Amino acid sequence: MRSSSLRPVAGLFAGLVLSALVAAPAVAQVPDPGTSSFALSPSACGAHYVFTPVMGTMIVSGTLRDVDGVAVGGHPLSVEIRVLSHTLAPCGFGSHSKSAVSHNDGSFSIVFDWRDMAGYGDFDVEVVINGIPYALFAGHRSTSPDLDASGQVGVIDVGILASGLPPVPGAPPAWYIDYNCDGRFDVLDFAIFAQGIGVIC
Repeated sequence: MRSSSLRPVAGLFAGLVLSALVAAPAVAQVPDPGTSSFALSPSACGAHYVFTPVMGTMIVSGTLRDVDGVAVGGHPLSVEIRVLSHTLAPCGFGSHSKSAVSHNDGSFSIVFDWRDMAGYGDFDVEVVINGIPYALFAGHRSTSPDLDASGQVGVIDVGILASGLPPVPGAPPAWYIDYNCDGRFDVLDFAIFAQGIGVIC
């Protein structure tokens, strides 16, 4: 008699537990640095990145996964350019920090172009999630026709370019005016430099 009277109470308790489990919000997936993957597109030039109004991009991409290797979609992240040279700066509406949200399959892609990478110099690229560095691409450099990072190519840029010319014929120029990465400065390099003339970012 006693055991039969407990059955309704046990059934009610089980029902409440089940209802609580169903109503409980799902725990958000957290990207794991060990299973997530990140990539930095190589420079088309080879030795360094070259950014002009008509050529040159740098793409940071990857896929966020949790500790079990399951794709994490809808998760915010940012990519930070850690500038190591005072001669490198964004211009106009460019930025050294860009944000994105991963797609349903966990993938993301962030593009930096000439507005983000004016001037010339050394930098690192860092992927940051929840305020924590998840990936670091260190030891890179870039250049552009806007050598003084003022937002337009002018007399000062021409002066910086001239200062980078080799002191003797046949010697290599300063790396930041070697726009096609062939170890010398010639008409091809000047043609790339000229892509920035008259353009304001």
